Amino acid sequence: MNKRGYIKEVFSSYQGEGKYVGAKQIFIRFAGCSINCKGCDTNYTVADYFYIDDKKYKNPVTSKELLCGLKYSYDFKKFHSIAITGGEPLEQFEFLNELAIMLKKEKIKLFLETSGFYSEKLLNIIDLFDIFSIDVKLRSVFGVKCSKDLFEVLKQIPDFKYYLKLVLNNKVDFNELNDVLLYLEGVDIDKIYTQPFNEQLSLGILELVNDIFSEKGIKLFFVPQIHKILRIR
Repeated sequence: MNKRGYIKEVFSSYQGEGKYVGAKQIFIRFAGCSINCKGCDTNYTVADYFYIDDKKYKNPVTSKELLCGLKYSYDFKKFHSIAITGGEPLEQFEFLNELAIMLKKEKIKLFLETSGFYSEKLLNIIDLFDIFSIDVKLRSVFGVKCSKDLFEVLKQIPDFKYYLKLVLNNKVDFNELNDVLLYLEGVDIDKIYTQPFNEQLSLGILELVNDIFSEKGIKLFFVPQIHKILRIR
């Protein structure tokens, strides 16, 4: 017990992406990620300290210390959920798992945002989290590509537990999109949430991608990053 982990920051705001856009959440940003997506817009470097409001905490922090800090600073009843993001939280799996067990007892929904890599680990925490927000990475956008393994894991997760995000740009490779559609065969999903990569997406490309997915019975919901538009965290 009392596993230690590295946290980048903790803050409260509104979800700006995907299915739950507009939900008021407590965000716990885990530090560290080894995936190296190009153009990543998140500073996830490890620092000696992090803050919850104006209170300073030392890294690495125990799950118990973090929980106490959260309860001291926030009234959980005022929030839709706690969003654990990164970085890549699944790279600190033991700490994540222990923290989720503790938070589950607080009767608040738990939301995990993950890159789609390390997807097999999701099966070990499926009963702890209410929502998985999972990226479908394209090499033409991020320089790294999700594997078929992700979609095999999705076949074992109930559809109400997760949603998929697909980030697009004007240089998206349509052969990659066809690969994704092949991978999705047998996965119980009828919608995907899309957003632009650094605001670089033309309406024409979005329409083409929508047509391709619609032919396979999958609807695209275009949700730009609202927090960036509103200039909030």
